[in-house]
Order: sequence, then C-alpha cells, then structure tokens
Amino acid sequence: MKDDYGAVYFPPAVTTDLPNRVFWALELVEDYRRPGAGMPTLLVPSALNGDCRIPEPSPDALVAYVEIHGGKHQTPLFLVSREDIETVRKGDPTVESAEAGEAPDLADLVRSATVGQVDVFVTESRRPVYLMLAAQEETLWSLQLAEGVRLDGIAVFARRSQALANVPEAARLAFTVRDGSPQRGCFIPPQRPVDETWRVLEKVETETEIDGTSFRYTVDKAEREHQAFRRWIGKHIGPPDTAVSAYWTGHVLVGPKPPRRHAYRALADSIVLFSANAVPVWGDARDAEDTILQQASR
Repeated sequence: MKDDYGAVYFPPAVTTDLPNRVFWALELVEDYRRPGAGMPTLLVPSALNGDCRIPEPSPDALVAYVEIHGGKHQTPLFLVSREDIETVRKGDPTVESAEAGEAPDLADLVRSATVGQVDVFVTESRRPVYLMLAAQEETLWSLQLAEGVRLDGIAVFARRSQALANVPEAARLAFTVRDGSPQRGCFIPPQRPVDETWRVLEKVETETEIDGTSFRYTVDKAEREHQAFRRWIGKHIGPPDTAVSAYWTGHVLVGPKPPRRHAYRALADSIVLFSANAVPVWGDARDAEDTILQQASR
C-alpha cells in the first residue's frame, strides 16, 4: 500500500524505531487477529480536562513517542464529532464538500468519523514505559503489553477523536484533542516528523502537487508544525528515549523483538475508552448516519 508521500506499508508489518527493522505482527504475538475483529464489551468516555493536564513520566521511565497520521486498519468504530452533529442540527453547510446553501453531506461526516486501529506492541520490560501517542486522524490505539511490562502512563494527543483499548486498570491516562474540545486553545496539535517516509527530495525536485498545494510548501508547513508540537510536548513530558513514526500503520513496536511470542489481545470483550468530544458508534456507515441524525434532532 503506497500513500501520496511515497511510503509503503504492507499489513501486518510492524513499524519500529529503526527504518531497516521490519517484523510481522505474527512474529510478536500468538492468535493474531486482524485489527477491528470482535466487539468490545464497553465503550467508555474519558473526560477532557480543559487545562490540558498531563501525567508526568516517572524519573526512571522510558519515554516512548509514537507519532503517526492515522491507523491503517478500518474498524467498525465511528467517533462522530459533536461539532459535526451540531453542524447538522443547525443546517450549517460548513463541511468541506458542501456547497453554499446546501446541507452537510452525511457521507462525508461518516467518512471523517471512521476510526483506524493501531496495535501498540510494548516489549520493553527493563524500565517502566511512558507512552506518548500522537495522531492526526481518528485512531483506536490497542495496547499489546508483553509479560513483565510496567506501564508508567499514557498521553494521547490528536487533532481529532481518539480511543484506547486494553488499558491496564491502574494506568495514568490523559486524552488531549483539538476538535470540538475544551482543550482546543491549551495545546499544540501533533504533526508527525518529516522523515524519509515523505520522500522529500523526489517530491520537491518534481514540485509534485498534493491537493493543489506544492509539496515543498506541504513539507515546510509540516516541519514547522512538528517542531512546534515537539517544543510544547517537550515542556510537559520531556524528550523521548525512543520514537516511532509513520504515515499510516497498523502496528508499532516499542522495545526489542521478544524472544517468544505473547498472547494477542483482540477487541472482543475489551473495554474501549474514547475521548469525550465524540459520540461512539459500533457498526457500519448506515448506523453512523442514523446516530448523527438522531443526535441532531434532539
């Protein structure tokens, strides 16, 4: 699968902190199932604090940054923005694809609410692990913790709604999201690093345009946004001990390849936490459309 930026992703490949290290998910876990399989037991909202408070890493924790555009594997989960619901309620044609005077396009709203899943395999057991998970699109982060892993904390940052599965009960956790959130003004939204996956040199040489914008402008803007996010997050969490980045991916690895496989935790019978700026829907596009219309009519 090749994206606009030249990056190639072959599911179920695992993205690591080194570009030349490639594993398959089946090498890390037993009973692997394609992401999105199985229905969670509960979908639980996680409150968004208005001052963007984030749990600080412990002094001995390994701080791992995971910075992506979004999850590659589509799930039956939709996180419908409360802002989008309000748009439909008011009949305000603010959706990008809607023309002046027309009602918002429900199909576009549903597409923008579709959630992609990323398995976060954590195998580092020598030190407690603090996860900083950052995405731009709606993402369901499914934690896959190997035996002996101690999770110090989880901080999720995004422009749009996010969800977490398989979170240990005592874990320190904070969601920080922009769209439709009281946190809009108190943090810098994430942008993934500009690295080799952008195929910068090739694109800049040809001045290839993406969405009508020159690639040079796109890259320069992304670099500024990433630096701004890193400065902000550095003040609150500190620099990373390890970092994994990707455009679209279905699996990331934090830590070494384990000597033996551990059990895979599917979504079935799990509890999924989601950022409270969204209304969750588990089903298909029709279910998501029905939920938008029902919520907008209230």
